[in-house]
This record gives sequence, C-alpha cells and structure tokens, in this order.
Amino acid sequence: MKKRMAWLLLAAMVLSAAAGCGKKKEEPKEEPPVEESTPTPTPTETPTPEPTPEPMEGKARSYLTGEWIDGELAKKRPLAVMIGNTSDALPQYGISAADVIYEVPVEGSYTRLMAIFQDYSGLEKIGSVRSCRHYFIHFANEFDAIYTHYGQAAYAEPVLERDDVHNLSGMDSAIETIMFYRDTNRK
Repeated sequence: MKKRMAWLLLAAMVLSAAAGCGKKKEEPKEEPPVEESTPTPTPTETPTPEPTPEPMEGKARSYLTGEWIDGELAKKRPLAVMIGNTSDALPQYGISAADVIYEVPVEGSYTRLMAIFQDYSGLEKIGSVRSCRHYFIHFANEFDAIYTHYGQAAYAEPVLERDDVHNLSGMDSAIETIMFYRDTNRK
C-alpha cells in the first residue's frame, strides 16, 4: 500500500511539473490609437468606350469570323463539309480556306473534321468528303450551315430527316454526279 501511494505521489508531481513548463500566454500589447481620416474622393475618369466601327459600304461582319466581308457574301448560308482525317484521306483539299474547323473523335482512335466555309465559290475542290455523324449535324446547325457529307451512320438518319436540317448527301443520286466525284488517284 505504501508503494502504491508513493507511485501516485510521484505521478502527481511529474504531471504538475509538466503543466508548469508550458509557455506563458503573452498579453496583447496596446497599440497606439489610429487616427481615422476621411479620405478625400479623387475624381476618376470614366473610360470612353471605343467607337464601333462604322459599317463599310457594301460590307458586313462575317458570322463565322467577325471580319468584314462582302455584304452579298454575308447573306449566303455557309457550307459545312465532312472531311476525312486519316492517312488515307491525305492530301486534304480546300480546308485552308475554311473559316471554322471542328475536329472531333469518331469511332476507334480516329478523328474527323468538319470544315465550315463562308465563301466556297472559288475553291477548285474540297475533300476528301466523308460520312455523317449525328453530332456534327448539331454543330453545323449552330452556324445555319448546309451540311455536306457522303453517306451517314444509321443513327444519323433520323436527325438528317428533320425539317430544320438542310444537307447535301453524296448518296443522293439526284446530286451525286453534280457535286461529288471519285478521285481516281486515290485507293
């Protein structure tokens, strides 16, 4: 019993010594009072907005690029063309004249391009034209473009049949030989 009491006293002494070794809390020093002054308002200049450039006679802003283009050209609907993007599709024709180009993954590890043209009248050829995927139709509709493709995936057919979709398909025998041709230099 005496040993037990001695251990308890020893433990109490160790605990009280450890508690006394802590850091003292410093009392906050009194800061001198800060004089509050009323700031005098400084006049700020209101920035003048840059003037909107006056439309040039016979010109309009391109919906695709924002650049000034011929007013009559701006009234024409753009043309969105599906372009192959594999080694077999090279060289690609006409895409350097595109105003907007989408590159989107299709099945496998391939991508396909959709080139949107405001002025396509001077192009010798655009290609190689590839088949439709339904999501490209929605991208073309954002620009009110006429969607051009050669064939389509089965799941794109219901979208192509909608009244708000205007498309030119190389599979349509009425326009196939007028708009499309097979390049005999390719496989």
